Amino acid sequence: MKRRNENAPYWEMRRHADRQICEWALQMTDGNVTAAAELLGVNKQFLYRKIHELGIDHQRFRGPKYTNKPKKPFRESAPEAEA
Repeated sequence: MKRRNENAPYWEMRRHADRQICEWALQMTDGNVTAAAELLGVNKQFLYRKIHELGIDHQRFRGPKYTNKPKKPFRESAPEAEA
């Protein structure tokens, strides 16, 4: 079996297209790989493998609700009602 040339124009274009598709799906789902796989209609393990092959960090697509912001202090009791 002949080994394919990964630097051939077809494979470079294919890799670029795969990267754009994966990044689009991750952006649309805030970095949620399971939801991105569902959106693309592929298996979750396939998408994880493709993300790893392409060197994509899916964590960078996480929205602001996933950032490490300091949490508001917990209030132990409700304020007293004035009479």
